[in-house]
Amino acid sequence: MYEHDPWGQTPKFLHHKQYYVYLRSRLDLENDDAATDAAVELFGNQPDILSPGGDYNTFANGLVARVLSNGVAEVLAAKWRAQLAVFDAWAIHDAVADVAESIVSGPCTQALMATRLSFSQSLPVTQAFIVYHPSNHEPHRRFDPDRASDAVRSQWQAPSQSAFHFRNGRILFAAADAPASILARRMEGKHPRVAKPGRPLHKEVHEIAFHDGRADDNGLAYYAGGTAWQLTKIYDDESEDSDYC
Repeated sequence: MYEHDPWGQTPKFLHHKQYYVYLRSRLDLENDDAATDAAVELFGNQPDILSPGGDYNTFANGLVARVLSNGVAEVLAAKWRAQLAVFDAWAIHDAVADVAESIVSGPCTQALMATRLSFSQSLPVTQAFIVYHPSNHEPHRRFDPDRASDAVRSQWQAPSQSAFHFRNGRILFAAADAPASILARRMEGKHPRVAKPGRPLHKEVHEIAFHDGRADDNGLAYYAGGTAWQLTKIYDDESEDSDYC
């Protein structure tokens, strides 16, 4: 297993950079043994996973992980072909310009390129991870996560694109000139429960985390409080950790 500060930007190995891996399973992850086994094969039993609540299944049917690699996204995808094939959809990217995903020129690729066109410097885009918890009190109203996401990002005052989706969440990219700390501050005092005056459109928003991969503050501002990236066990039993890529 590579040794590095999981929250910082100083890897032990030179010429390695940080990649983000999005995996969407066909079933809810807690019920998909094939997907969890494949995730352990990719990252080891205790990977660096987005897990605000300390649980690997922040998203119901998938997960988001960080890895260090001296390769490129397409090489990682080829190396992991067998494990990635287990998932319904996947994406690998460095938040700058290197990306590979299960669909050629898919939503993650398009979002990364479109967001970068809005800001010319070679800085990582800001990733926004939104987790929804649909209300059980309004069964007559069909919950629309895309509509809720649009209402949330309208408060950011920054160009943004939808990059990846889970059954209970969305990942959005915002332009690099809107770092995580700024977006989080813009959300303060503007709780996403109120999307339109007098109408609570998306009170189902459960958690929001922003990440931009910058070294000054680990690029992280977690809107609801707490730590969003954690080394989280997928299985309780011990499993041999994967080596660096």
